[in-house]
Amino acid sequence: MKEEWREVLPNIEVSSLGRVRSKTHISVFYNKKIKKEIRRRSPAQLRRLVTGGSGYKQIEVHKKKYSVHRLVALAFIPNPKNKKVVNHLDGDKANNIVSNLEWVTPSENDLHAFRIGLRSNKKEKHPQFGKYIINKTIKKAMKFSGELNHHAKLNEREVREIRNLAGKITQADIASKYNITARMVSAIIRRTSWAHIE
Repeated sequence: MKEEWREVLPNIEVSSLGRVRSKTHISVFYNKKIKKEIRRRSPAQLRRLVTGGSGYKQIEVHKKKYSVHRLVALAFIPNPKNKKVVNHLDGDKANNIVSNLEWVTPSENDLHAFRIGLRSNKKEKHPQFGKYIINKTIKKAMKFSGELNHHAKLNEREVREIRNLAGKITQADIASKYNITARMVSAIIRRTSWAHIE
């Protein structure tokens, strides 16, 4: 495959093989000693690519980072349906050759990741509810209730104790005993909070 270069940013070109370079340009400056304008031709230079935290190759231009695969796609791949995501066909985030890239929707990107094995369809048992859920990324996205919620001030044992104390002492006394608000005690007793606890 012959390497083709196209400009994607001012003075920045990207190639069909996923390389990036600064364009050849002429700098003009004035030399005060000789009182003359000097023109200097700077040759095209390959830019150093860094791997970002997400694993994609990036370049930095004027303190802004750009993903190389997106620049290649913008320069070489038509996007008539205005899709937002650039997908690597082989799943290798470092392979930014134009023939390895395509424009997709976020859901098409997810389906592709499942198809080629980048994401797992393996079912996992939820640690609290005992139900099976799919995929670690879905599990992370779930709103965990009860003790699994990182904001929880109580545990399941304390919630059961609060419900047992209801009607025996005032909600204000229960609240001060467990260092929570009376409103929270009311929600626990009415089962609008911690509803999954018997």
